[in-house]
Amino acid sequence: MERIAAPERAQVKRPWVRVVQTGRGRESGAWVFTWRIKELNGAPAVLNWAQIDHPAFRAERTDLNLELPGNFTLPVTVHGAPGDEVSDAVLQLGLLWQDQKWLVKVRLVARFDKNGHPDTKTEDTTAEPDRTEAPERGPQDELVTQVPSSQDIMALYNSLISYDPLRSATEKLFMDGHYAEAVEEAYKCLNNAVKDKSRLQKDGYDLMLHVFKEDKPILKLNNLKTESDQDEQKGYRFIFAGCMTGIRNPRAHGHDLRDDPSAALEMLVMANHLMRVLERAKRGRSAGASSTKATRKQAVSRPDAPVRGVSAEVGGRLAHLMPELLGEMRADLAKHPLARKFVLLRKGWVYLGGGDELVYYYEDHPELDSKIRILQNYLFINDITSGQVSRYVMTEDFATYLGAP
Repeated sequence: MERIAAPERAQVKRPWVRVVQTGRGRESGAWVFTWRIKELNGAPAVLNWAQIDHPAFRAERTDLNLELPGNFTLPVTVHGAPGDEVSDAVLQLGLLWQDQKWLVKVRLVARFDKNGHPDTKTEDTTAEPDRTEAPERGPQDELVTQVPSSQDIMALYNSLISYDPLRSATEKLFMDGHYAEAVEEAYKCLNNAVKDKSRLQKDGYDLMLHVFKEDKPILKLNNLKTESDQDEQKGYRFIFAGCMTGIRNPRAHGHDLRDDPSAALEMLVMANHLMRVLERAKRGRSAGASSTKATRKQAVSRPDAPVRGVSAEVGGRLAHLMPELLGEMRADLAKHPLARKFVLLRKGWVYLGGGDELVYYYEDHPELDSKIRILQNYLFINDITSGQVSRYVMTEDFATYLGAP
C-alpha cells in the first residue's frame, strides 16, 4: 500500500476504510452506516470527526473522539432511486496521529438496488496533513469534549435500538431529552409484548415470574432438556421480572426521577435485548398449545376472534389494517397447510426460490412493506432474508390465527 510522506514527520499509511453495516433510519432517506477503519502503521491514532458533503449522500460533521482501529457510526441522508449511482461522494475523516492532525478523504461509490438500498463501497483514499487552524483549547474545553453530544447519542440509539415497537414508544421522548419517560415507555412496551404473546392479564413482576417459570412455563426459551437450558430459563425469568421492579416501576411512580442520556440508552438496549429474547420464546404445552377445529373455523369466520398468541384486540386491528393481505394468506394456507415461508415480489421479477414459498406482490397490496413491518412488530413473522428478495416465515401462532389446520 502506498505511503504519503508528512513533512518532517513520520509517514502515515493511508488507512483501510470499509462499510461493515447499513440500516434504515426512521425517516425517508435516513440511513445509519457503520464503518471500519484500521491500518495506521500500528501506531495509536484517534478519529476526531467524520462528515460527507454531497447533495445525494450527506452526513453532517460528527465529533467522534474514537481510538483506532475501530468502528464508527454515521447517520447519512441518502437520495436515490433504484438504478441510480453516486460516484463522487467523499467521506472526510479528521485523524490525530503521532501528535499531528491528518485529513483523510475516501471516495464513495453507492449503487441503489431495486429496493432502493444504497450498496456502498469505498474507492480511492488519500491522506494529507490537516493544516486547518483550530483555536487553542483549555483544560475545561477538553473536559467538555469528553461528554457525548446529542448527535452522538442519537446515532447510538439508531444503531442499537432495532425493534420498531420500542422505537415507536421511545424515539420522540429520547430525542427531546425525556430520558426517564423513554425508559418507562420501553419497559411498558416490553410488558405488553409479553402479555400479548402469553395471553395473560397479569402485569409486571408477577407476569414475568408466571410466564417464564421453570416448571411448565407459558413461554419457554429453549427445550428445557439440559441443566444449561434450565439455567437460561431461570435466569431470564428473573431478568424480565427484575426489569419491571427495578427499572419500570421507579419511573412509573417516581415523579422526580431523571436519567442521563447514557444511562437511559443502556436501559433501552437491555429492553431491546429482552424483546429479542421474547421473539424466540415459544409457548409451552401448559399454555394450551393445541387448537380445536372449531377454534380454527372461528378464526377464519371472525378475523378478530382470539386465537392462541393473538388477542381479540390485536386480531381486530390487523383485520382493519390489512384485510386483503390476511385474506390472501388464509386462502394460501387453506391450499398449502404446511407452508410457512413467503416472499415479497414485484410482478415481472424472476425469482428462483426453493419452490415451497408463498408469494405476495407489491402491486396487489399497497404499502406492503409497512404491513409486513406491523406483523413483525407483533412477533407474528420472522425475517429470514439472505439476498435481495425479502423472505419471511410465519410463526405457528400466526398460522393458527390464519386458520391453518
